[in-house]
Amino acid sequence: MLFVTAPLVAQACRNPYQDATVIRPAPPVYPDSARELGLGIVSAKVIVTLSPTGSVIGIKIAQSTGNMALDHAALVAARQSTYSPKIVNCEPVAGDYMFRVTFDPERNWPPSLARMPGATPPSSPSPYPSPSPEEACAMQVVGARWGFDTGRQRRDYDRALQSVAEASSMQAGCAAKIKSPQRFSLEMLAGSTLSRAADLAFQLGRYQQARTFATQANTLYAQMLLPSIDQNYARFLTPNAKANLQANDDLLQRIARRETCVGSASAPITSLVLSRMPAGSSVPGIGVAGKYAVAIAYGPGGYAVRSFLLVNQGGWKVRASEGGAFDLAAYQRNGVPASIASKLASSVACAGA
Repeated sequence: MLFVTAPLVAQACRNPYQDATVIRPAPPVYPDSARELGLGIVSAKVIVTLSPTGSVIGIKIAQSTGNMALDHAALVAARQSTYSPKIVNCEPVAGDYMFRVTFDPERNWPPSLARMPGATPPSSPSPYPSPSPEEACAMQVVGARWGFDTGRQRRDYDRALQSVAEASSMQAGCAAKIKSPQRFSLEMLAGSTLSRAADLAFQLGRYQQARTFATQANTLYAQMLLPSIDQNYARFLTPNAKANLQANDDLLQRIARRETCVGSASAPITSLVLSRMPAGSSVPGIGVAGKYAVAIAYGPGGYAVRSFLLVNQGGWKVRASEGGAFDLAAYQRNGVPASIASKLASSVACAGA
């Protein structure tokens, strides 16, 4: 008997038509600089161009939040999310989609993706025109702030400070050359970022870098206080600029005291203490006497004070740590002579704890 085997027919895919979707949405990060302005809940729309593999080949803002830091955060969320492409006749195709981001200071809302009716799938990403001087300045300033905030959150302090140091716009004051209302918000953001970087560098014992950042910030703030500034913005900028200018002047004085009273030992001590503390902590007080040192650390938000006793034995090492401040009994428990304990206290006071 002869058997004839019929040819196999390829089975159609389960879903021949399927919209693009977000597989793993990157949660948007509400920038600190925007929180300070009290903007509340705001949203942005980003046009995302996906390739047939679902990779992002283009992004641009379609609806701005009105704040550059938030717009940049929306672009970062769109870029870092992962997608599945649109399916047509069982084949993946490229396309443009609307990525909506909601920023809420109280909670995280997942971003969403929607089709753009009438959009023609591109065969390749469109070339982007060269940014204008204003756009280039904005990207530098906003990018530096985002890099600083991200590095600090991850405790990558070197990267945080490098992001600010590399931003030529911070040093050259490119915002002052912009002839639009964005100039003032850029200057304020640049000055705020430089001030935060100065404070972080000081806490890490990098006094020269702290001095550079604080001086650059004060140059920007001084420009904002000139009589020629637009009065519509002066009402908002003047009190903030004056307060930040005074804070940086105070920091410069603290740098001078710390260099005089503690010297080069501050940087390794600060680094060692911060490695034992939660992210966002600071070391406002350090005292050194002979081979002993004491460091006063504040937890995030300035709470949970903790003191560290260190000894230099071929390098600084933590001998003890306690909640609150060390008293004479604590020094004695750890073998520190009374005369040295007194000098440590004097050194901390000299350095301006």
